[in-house]
Amino acid sequence: MPLNNVRVKESALRLLFNRKYLARFQRGEFTLVEHWRGVPHVRAYQPPGTKSIIYEFYDRAGDKLGKFHVYELPDGTYGGSGQPDPKELIIGRNRLIASPD
Repeated sequence: MPLNNVRVKESALRLLFNRKYLARFQRGEFTLVEHWRGVPHVRAYQPPGTKSIIYEFYDRAGDKLGKFHVYELPDGTYGGSGQPDPKELIIGRNRLIASPD
């Protein structure tokens, strides 16, 4: 059965991600699969050598939970806020998609 696409405000999606997934992400509970990689826009003000990456993330059962964006600095840490920025979360039969606030 296909998922229902539901647009939600970016801030609401971040809050949901932080409450439901951030601690588990920080403990390394998810499998990450690179979905896209590029160079940050100049207005992102990231240091040279930084990569802009979108990851899909999966739980231990292999179920896709969503996608998030990070700026990966040359030393492997995350730039920007230092935390993943969710772009979509799959909750039940709904795919929640970030929409500008």
